[in-house]
Amino acid sequence: MKNFNVAFIVFALTFLSCSKEETEENNNLLIGTWNVQQVTENGEEKTISDCEFLDSREFNNNNTFNFQYFGPGGEECILEGDEQGTWSVENNVLVLKWDVFDEDDPEFSRWPILELTENTLRLKIEYLDEDDFPEGWHQVVIYKKSLVND
Repeated sequence: MKNFNVAFIVFALTFLSCSKEETEENNNLLIGTWNVQQVTENGEEKTISDCEFLDSREFNNNNTFNFQYFGPGGEECILEGDEQGTWSVENNVLVLKWDVFDEDDPEFSRWPILELTENTLRLKIEYLDEDDFPEGWHQVVIYKKSLVND
């Protein structure tokens, strides 16, 4: 029985160590600025405007994020919105805590990470607010990491 307990403890520590290393690796891969490349909405590819290609998702190593959204402004693209908050990765799910909402009632988003490599981030984005989005609505968004480091 003693051998079983020792073996179990070694296995548990190894498993926890690997999980922690995997989370740290995912966090390191996520850090940087990502730009939209492709959007699929409820299984159908969505056309992305030239301005939407400028949309960025910046993840900082202090676990803060800044998302920027661009739209047409005459002949140029203009910044239409900008949101900040904090981020973490839990069990391959990107967890966002948005700063734009009431601090006493924080708003969270939980988006499964479908793929994360050095250059590609693929997220499944779901909103649970049925007033704005019908039940089951989702997007799969593919981002490419920006090569420019500001």
